[in-house]
Amino acid sequence: MAELVRVFLSSTSKDLQRVRDAVIRGLRKTSDIHVVGMEDFPAHDASAVETDARYLDGCSLFIGLLGPLYGSTPTDQPGDTSYTEREYEEATRHCLPRLMFLTDDDFPVPQRLFRSEPSWKLEQQDQFRRRVSGTHVVGVFTASDKLATDVVTAVSKWRIDQAAGENTRSQKPPSPKPKVDLTPWLDALIQRTGHIAISGIGSGVGRTRDAARYPIEQLYTTLRSRGDAEADAPDRSLTLGDLMSRSRRLLIEGQPGAGKTTFLKLAATVLARDCLGRPGPQGGHRQDHWSEEGWRFRQNGGWTAPRGWESQTEHPNRPVTGVSWYEAMAYCRWLSAETGRAFGLPTEREWGAAATPDGRTYPWGEPAPDPERANFAKKLGEPNVGHPTPVGIYPAGDGPDGHCDLAGNVWEWCRDVEAAGLEDRVERYGPTKALRGGAWNDPAGTLRAAGRNGDRTPRRSGVVGFRVAAADANTVEH
Repeated sequence: MAELVRVFLSSTSKDLQRVRDAVIRGLRKTSDIHVVGMEDFPAHDASAVETDARYLDGCSLFIGLLGPLYGSTPTDQPGDTSYTEREYEEATRHCLPRLMFLTDDDFPVPQRLFRSEPSWKLEQQDQFRRRVSGTHVVGVFTASDKLATDVVTAVSKWRIDQAAGENTRSQKPPSPKPKVDLTPWLDALIQRTGHIAISGIGSGVGRTRDAARYPIEQLYTTLRSRGDAEADAPDRSLTLGDLMSRSRRLLIEGQPGAGKTTFLKLAATVLARDCLGRPGPQGGHRQDHWSEEGWRFRQNGGWTAPRGWESQTEHPNRPVTGVSWYEAMAYCRWLSAETGRAFGLPTEREWGAAATPDGRTYPWGEPAPDPERANFAKKLGEPNVGHPTPVGIYPAGDGPDGHCDLAGNVWEWCRDVEAAGLEDRVERYGPTKALRGGAWNDPAGTLRAAGRNGDRTPRRSGVVGFRVAAADANTVEH
């Protein structure tokens, strides 16, 4: 068994807490690494240097994460040294190897944090970063998942270099090469490639939202492969596992932007998961993501995918339709479990706050709907387009906070009951839930932000979809 290595991790928390947490998780997946940091000792005070020195004494390696903010100091007075810089100086005095990672210019930091940071701290952090960058910088980063992988890789390389140096100094014949446990590397690979970041629908306000991350195996559409001469099968759906089992090499062709890089991320995720012997995701079709009533309707209806799913996968950038209210809720519960964040269908009040926070007639304001702002019908039976359109192609129709397609395209399920139904009919057909926004086959009058509709919860209409809302954990209905 490899010798336990104590690693001291230093960073600010105000701008890098999420990044720091990801790095700690990545390092702790390697059983022979023990991470030491500010989580292990009491709150900082004037004797912080003594505290840091005590914990650094037993460490073999120092890892520093430097963001744009300087962080806290003992007195918070101009000229004072931050705890992070003090830890770096103490590591230098202990002659510890230092692996430093710096944020790049694209690293997202809320403007409120910059506004609250005194100018003298910003200047000192800039000086600190310049001083470090000339000696010990291993890499720069924007995303936390990539950084976690880079840190684990850098630590592994450092350990290999250390072992090689010790062997050279001892002049002993090399010992037999031990069997390498690839689990931490495969886990790190899955963490790096297993999600797709979609800008504009994460946390935050308007167009400054953080990108939301979704599991790639759930978002990637069904792959289609041209049949070979032996099988003599025309285009047919195959899983990625099927494709890889038929050949060790795959030729990926496509124009720029066709998704070749995303496909390679999917391939890496699937193959790493298979090497670890882990099953693929079941998504929202696990029973624990459903209410008892919803699961009953699912079983009775034999639902395994949205209605018309095979044809929908040919247009992956359109909103998903043909889903019941229960399927939409199950998806939200699955997404919450996958991301660790609470999601749910919006209430009508929440939906209205996005579409008309100031009483406007339409999400974009007062002008009447036109083909530049939304996908709708000239009149009943005469649609402008005739089908759902890709999300976001009507920027002139965006809501005040940047939400796309709040009017037209497809109706959207809400969490609220639209109207109370007769109890004997609810048991058979399900309750009625609210729908908002209008659809591509509805006339302009239906697109008013205050307009509303409703349908039975098991109904799976081709003009009805849904959007998710970030929610407090206790508001996600079960």
